[in-house]
Formats: sequence, C-alpha cells, structure tokens
Amino acid sequence: MAASGCFGDWVSARTAPRRETLPEAPAKVDLPPAPDDPCGTYLAEVARRCDQIFDGHMGPARCHAQIVRVMSLYHPDREALDHRARTPDRTQGCLQHLGALPPAKDPTGEPASLGPACREWAELLRDRCVGPLRTLPPRLADCGSNLLAFESILGGITFGRAEDYEPRCRDEVDRLTDALATDD
Repeated sequence: MAASGCFGDWVSARTAPRRETLPEAPAKVDLPPAPDDPCGTYLAEVARRCDQIFDGHMGPARCHAQIVRVMSLYHPDREALDHRARTPDRTQGCLQHLGALPPAKDPTGEPASLGPACREWAELLRDRCVGPLRTLPPRLADCGSNLLAFESILGGITFGRAEDYEPRCRDEVDRLTDALATDD
C-alpha cells in the first residue's frame, strides 16, 4: 500500500472548523464622509507632507511618490489623449490616492540638521514642488527627479554628519540655479 503526501502533512492536518463555530462577521465599518473637494484635500495633504520633508523630517509618505501620483492625475496631455480624463474620474482618483495615504502624523523629534547648501536646495525644491500644488492644474514639470535625490540625501543626513553632504547639495543648488536662469 502506497501513501502520498508528506509525513508532516498528515501530522499537522487539522479538521476544518464547523460553520456553527466560526466567529460572526465584523460589523460594517462606517467610513468618514468624502471631502467636498477631494482633489483640493489631497493636494493640500501632499503639500503638508512635502513641507515636512523640506523641513528635514523623514516621514512614512515620501514626497516624491505623492508628487508622481499628482502628476499622473494632472498630466498636461491627459485631457487631449484620454477621453476618460473627465472630472469624475479625476475626483475618483483623488479620493483613491487620499485614502491610500498612510495615516498623517505630526513629526516627532528634531528635524535633520541641514547645512546651508542643503537648506537652500530644500527651499528651491519647495518652490518648485509644493508651491504649484496650490493651483489647478498643478504645474510640476519643474519638480522632476531633484525631489527623489533630495529625499535620498535627507535619508543619509538623518544618520548624522550633515557636513558630508554639503558639496552634493551645493552642486544641486548650482545646477537648479543655472536651470532657472536659462528658463527665463
């Protein structure tokens, strides 16, 4: 007589619970009402979280990831290319992104100590990435990959020795300042 399966399967096998022993389904959870202006609420929350990053606080909701989501909702060519980009779809997208944000927490502890060049870089990025969130549609093309680079540097600074990052921050400030000069 041949047996199939492993010995461990036979030893750890359990009988299925009977219906009468299953716990009752949890009561329906009441969700908070949707905001009157989901997109405005979402953009304000993204701006608040990005401001925390530029102040030197690393949080669970990285600014760059949220800016990418905002850019996908308000892509400049979206209206022309996609017939689904009507206001109800965008409103639904804002509601989804707002609901997906990790719970908001006020920063605890002291912010990372940014040197003068890193502080200047943070302020330049704040103007390029947070300022436009106050207008519809937000014009975030100038935000770019600089934000991801800043968050990476800030992550390193949180471990200490902020002075080690000053040359990189100075290079980034010079690069952004040159880009601003050529845009005018």
